[in-house]
Amino acid sequence: MRHDGGAGMIGRLTGFLLGLSLAGAASADAFDESRAKLAAEDIHVTTGAAAGYVPDETCELCHEGIAASYAEVGMARAFHKPRRSRVIEDLEAIPFVHEATGHRYTMRWQDGTYLFSRWREAADGTELDRFDAPVDWVMGSGNHSRVYLIQEPSGKLLQLPLAWYSQSGTWAMPPGFEDANHAGLARPVQRNCMTCHNAYAEVPETADRAGYPNVFPTALPEGLGCQRCHGPGADHVRLALVDKAPIAETIAAIVDPADLPRDRARDVCYACHLQPGVTIQGQVRHGQGFYSFRPGDTLTDHFLNMDFQDGDREKADRFDINHHPYRLEQSACFIESEGELGCTTCHNPHRKIAVEDRAEYYRTKCLSCHETDTEGLPVMASAEPHPAVAADADCTTCHMPERRTEDVIEVTMTDHLVTRDPGPLEALVARLPKHAPQVVNVDLHDALPGMEQNTRMQYILSSILTYDGARQTGAATTLANLIRSEKTTAYEPWLLALKSLVKQKRYRDAAAIADEVLARAPDVPDVIANVGLVRYAAGRKAEGKRMLADLARTHPEMTTPLMNLASILRQEQQLGDARTILNQVLAQEPTNWRAWAMLGLIERTVGNEGAAIEAYFASLRIEPRAKGNRAALADLLDRVGRAGEARLYRE
Repeated sequence: MRHDGGAGMIGRLTGFLLGLSLAGAASADAFDESRAKLAAEDIHVTTGAAAGYVPDETCELCHEGIAASYAEVGMARAFHKPRRSRVIEDLEAIPFVHEATGHRYTMRWQDGTYLFSRWREAADGTELDRFDAPVDWVMGSGNHSRVYLIQEPSGKLLQLPLAWYSQSGTWAMPPGFEDANHAGLARPVQRNCMTCHNAYAEVPETADRAGYPNVFPTALPEGLGCQRCHGPGADHVRLALVDKAPIAETIAAIVDPADLPRDRARDVCYACHLQPGVTIQGQVRHGQGFYSFRPGDTLTDHFLNMDFQDGDREKADRFDINHHPYRLEQSACFIESEGELGCTTCHNPHRKIAVEDRAEYYRTKCLSCHETDTEGLPVMASAEPHPAVAADADCTTCHMPERRTEDVIEVTMTDHLVTRDPGPLEALVARLPKHAPQVVNVDLHDALPGMEQNTRMQYILSSILTYDGARQTGAATTLANLIRSEKTTAYEPWLLALKSLVKQKRYRDAAAIADEVLARAPDVPDVIANVGLVRYAAGRKAEGKRMLADLARTHPEMTTPLMNLASILRQEQQLGDARTILNQVLAQEPTNWRAWAMLGLIERTVGNEGAAIEAYFASLRIEPRAKGNRAALADLLDRVGRAGEARLYRE
């Protein structure tokens, strides 16, 4: 963010600023100096994977006007703690009933808490399996939608199965939860999601790398602030507030995207808004983390977007909620301008355009490039007169119309594919069924001609394995063979190949690469967890259990290896030890329904029927669709003489 009075100096400083920004983040020593000096001013400077950031409200001290304007922009409101003053949802339009499952949902404000509830009803109307939880975080500005998160003691964030859609003013299921077989309460919010839905969190230095726990601190930023686009602000703030440095030096210590080369400025936007498809996730470059990118960097040095061919439709027909640059780059306006047309040609990231001003604002933007006739209408290539434009309309009404997105079917978005004739506008916003793309080809979105083909294939295979939950045996085999033949030094593809083989229960194949993975990343927790399983499966049971037990001590927040250890102990009839591990899991992750179910099984085995019943009840409150657990609970209820309750769980 610029100093309000420094605009005239920016041009003279472009070379200095560019050199600084392209060099990457300031040195650790510089941040240490800023950290020490700003601590005396009670201004915190982050450490770890996202070092050098200050609280965004610090920017308001000098940039009050811009900060006030930006606070109205959706990005600033993208993530926050629940507050009564920020509730925009219709709390009377509930319960919402999900037809595919019959589950009922409510949200209500109660005693200072935003409370989520879900339950199902028996045939006689009896309420069953009620789950209540206070919402910890709200994700989404509410311009189009909002979803709701709870945070486990481990730090894991989980998405709740309910969303608010502002355009229709209705409750419905979030994307991916539409069908009966959805994730329920078990969808973790991944770091790649949080990277763009919020400012960078303060986490340890390697925590944003592959193989580290997907957990977050309880104190998180609230919304995307100034530094998401301007870079870490510690040195800039120190120079301005403490050192009282010359204005030129102070300005040069912060990135202004407006002064970056066109492609680098575009990368600031593209880091979050270029997503060719939510189906196939992009890949963090080997050696980088989710928080590595800084404004001024080349995006592809940190992150590789992936594109794919949909067997059901052409590329030009695909339209997702985050397709703004993807569609814009297919437009003649973008192509013929040789990329001069970009995000900030029309969008001021610091300002939300008032509804009553939008028609004139966007018309002016378009007409800054397009010639007009004597009537003030655009000159058409056909030499025919342009149709009259309604006073409350603008060029985008017809040429960049609202269109229903295929991945989030409850919302419509502006289609940034600039077109002459989009067809009937009503058809573009009509309701659509959820479309699951038929992925027939995957490749990098960017050409990157300097990248070796084998390296390229590693990223493509990684995307495929991520896309299908590591089920494709061919992709796992090819990736393992490729990295072995290439002797790839980066640990990330080795870890993914190992995890995929373990998930496919191909333990012999996994054992063939386990030592090499461990040698490359001996301290990465996910490597240890998977090598431990491979060791156990290969007959080195004591060693495998020891590796998992060590993780239980050093990384108790990693519940998956703990669950694997508990399962091993139960199979070995070490039920007391298994119970201890399960209680560790539940202390970190109370919503782990599988842990409750295994605990119920153990208690049933040792004859603790009351404890088993309570464990199964807890499991079913979290995951009421688990038929095996319902049957087990019904049997136990019958056994203790609670036949009426048992009958409800057999329906």
